[in-house]
Amino acid sequence: MMNQKISMNCESRRSNNGFTLIELITVIAIIAIVAGLLLSGISKGRAFGVKASCVMQLSKIELMLRMYAADWRDTYPF
Repeated sequence: MMNQKISMNCESRRSNNGFTLIELITVIAIIAIVAGLLLSGISKGRAFGVKASCVMQLSKIELMLRMYAADWRDTYPF
């Protein structure tokens, strides 16, 4: 009977301890890997956005030059 009480006390104490050090380090490592992957993807997306913005601005300049030439008898500005 005494052994049952001791084992029950040990089990109840063990369940209240929370995470072990190994589990905590593993979770932190997984979070670090996921964060690294996300930051890599974000930087690639930012570079793509800058490229798209540049292309859009060039197309607007081309449109402006064509409209100018249409108004001035196919003469482009210097």
